[in-house]
Amino acid sequence: MAKEITTAEYQALAELRYRLRKFVREGDAVARAAGLEPQQYLLLLALRGLPKAWKRRSARWRTGWR
Repeated sequence: MAKEITTAEYQALAELRYRLRKFVREGDAVARAAGLEPQQYLLLLALRGLPKAWKRRSARWRTGWR
């Protein structure tokens, strides 16, 4: 049985969604100011944020050594 969502919970969800969208808009603006498309910035961010173990595994895979 699904739990009924309260008005306070809806308000909290709306606030979270607003803040996330604001964060994304600001990131897009910063990327464009740096001469990047927002998707380019997201790719660079994802690559930079990869754990070191994943990077080592990926490098071994590219060279064919496992």
